[in-house]
Amino acid sequence: DIDHDLIDSFQFDNYFPVSHFWDPDEPTLISCEAKHFANGFEDVLTETNDSSTVVYTFFVTKEFRICEQDMRPIPNDCDNLIGLDAPFHYFKCADVNGSGKNLPICTRELLKDFVTFEKDDSETRSALMKFSRFKAMGDMEEALQAIVSIRNPGVWENLAQSCVQARSTEVAEICLANMGYARGSSSVRLAKLEPEPEVAVAAVATQLGVLDEAATLYKSCKRYDLLNKLYLSQGKWEDALEVARNHDRIHLKTTQYQYAKHCADVGDIDRAIVYFEKAGVAASAVPKLLFEANQMERLEEYVDQSGNAALFKWLAAYYESIGYFDQAADYYGRAEDKLSLVRVACHMDNIEHAAELVSTSGCAASAHFLARQLEGMGVIREAIEYYRQSGTFGHAIRLSKAYGLDAELMSFALRSRASLMRDCARYFEEKKEYEKAATLYKKCGCFRKSIDVSLCISREENGANAAQIFDLVDSALDTLKKDSDYEECIQNYVDFLIDMDQINKAVQVLCIRSKQIERAIDLCAKHKITISEAMVEDMSPDYGDVSKHIVVKLAKILRKQGQYQLACKKFTQAGDRLSALKCLVKGGLTSNIIKYATVSRNREIYILSANYLQHLDWRGDESIRKTIIRFYKKANSADQLAAFMEACNEESSASEDDYIADESVSASIFDSGEVDEDIVYDDSISS
Repeated sequence: DIDHDLIDSFQFDNYFPVSHFWDPDEPTLISCEAKHFANGFEDVLTETNDSSTVVYTFFVTKEFRICEQDMRPIPNDCDNLIGLDAPFHYFKCADVNGSGKNLPICTRELLKDFVTFEKDDSETRSALMKFSRFKAMGDMEEALQAIVSIRNPGVWENLAQSCVQARSTEVAEICLANMGYARGSSSVRLAKLEPEPEVAVAAVATQLGVLDEAATLYKSCKRYDLLNKLYLSQGKWEDALEVARNHDRIHLKTTQYQYAKHCADVGDIDRAIVYFEKAGVAASAVPKLLFEANQMERLEEYVDQSGNAALFKWLAAYYESIGYFDQAADYYGRAEDKLSLVRVACHMDNIEHAAELVSTSGCAASAHFLARQLEGMGVIREAIEYYRQSGTFGHAIRLSKAYGLDAELMSFALRSRASLMRDCARYFEEKKEYEKAATLYKKCGCFRKSIDVSLCISREENGANAAQIFDLVDSALDTLKKDSDYEECIQNYVDFLIDMDQINKAVQVLCIRSKQIERAIDLCAKHKITISEAMVEDMSPDYGDVSKHIVVKLAKILRKQGQYQLACKKFTQAGDRLSALKCLVKGGLTSNIIKYATVSRNREIYILSANYLQHLDWRGDESIRKTIIRFYKKANSADQLAAFMEACNEESSASEDDYIADESVSASIFDSGEVDEDIVYDDSISS
């Protein structure tokens, strides 16, 4: 390089350049002939021409120095390189036979990137020269830009092959597109989705027909599955089987099957059978193979020797199709195919034997087939029985309804699916067999309908078996509890109970199931039903959920019915302690009154209690007299206490000193305003 005062060099590994030639039109292109030496430079001086002589082609530029474009051996029928004129190398021809007659002086060969170059196409020559130079320098973007105007498919194919050698899939895609090879471009795009880059290059090689190169690429990236497919597409069966056995065992049986089909196509029956067996498809493939080859004796012999149930069934089906029922039954028996044995027996009109086969085998499918045959023959009861054995209750129900066999129908309905139960329930309801209908409605999940039908039963029987009906309805309501129809069913049930004069049961349903406490209370009042303690508990299971006015209403009814202690309890729960005490007073429950007043610590209650106690025999009972005095003291009621003490003084036989002492005590209490100590609440009073 004169401008930069540099000398460029290139290292020929084990080669020695013996000549070189510059291109007359392309100043950057040069070719060198080089010979290989292994034992020293004396080997270079020999005149022999063999594969050890090669031709290097370079581009020499100021920017990239010496760039290797290609290296290839001299053609076998040539001696040496004698010139370069792109796109050709010129070689001196050799006398291979030693005759020396009629030999051309020289021959020529296209450069690497000019394989499909057309003569006198200067535009293409210039474009390819630029492409080759930029590619040698490693600038693929400029290289592609240089050939974008080329329309010759052969040029693009040559470039695509070069891309395979260079492992460049991006350029190869462009080449395939310019070749108009849409399918090839699509294959390459799909191959690029694989994680190994060699797969995409191998796809390009495959599309270009460079199959050996594709196989090498698949081996290098260990994609033996794709290598196996490549061998299969080429018909290289031995290679494909070897790859599948050693490296791609997941596709071994597929490969064996493909090879077996190939052997069958070429008429190699024995080998086809062997590989169908290895592939595991002998049961379906071998009979078809021998049948199409019209080798029936060999087919029967093969089936007998195999002991394969699937093959027995195949041959039996064949004999059955041509009417050889005895042979068919024999092979079905070997295969233990009970359904087919029953079918053959029915075709031979041997119903008894078919029934015997069904009873011994217990096969549901066989029982169903025999039932269909018997139904067609009009033997209905036997057909129903075999439908039952097969578990096809829909057919059994259909025949039972059609022929009025209601006894069998109920048993079948209970064992069938919900839709059939519902149909049978409607059937029994139409026939007014409400008990069966209610049972089926409940079992199939139609609880509201079950309740309605149960109520119909009770109306039909005028209340007979009421307990049983109530249990049935209660059971249905327990299941229906979360359903949207629950409240409506409760109302219908209560109305029914009222119509049947089952008021107690209606109250229980309202309180426990529907929590309609107020309506239950009104119902008791309207029908003058005595409310028991158990009913009271049902009417107020959780006081927090029951409003105050409902509790007061219940207490008033209890008071009206003379159940004063329960009424007292309810008034207390409602917070009306005075009314609660009045209930005890009205009931004359003296001990409860004293206890209640003691724990209430209310002035009015103390006074009312003391007033009540004055109506008792306080003169003859010292404890009552003291209780009265104590209650008036706690109530701070000096007037009433004084009046009572005066009454005591007049009537009592006690000494005057005692009276004076009592009066002084009373005066001292009212003067000081003291009260007795707190008294602990006693739960027994409110109960």
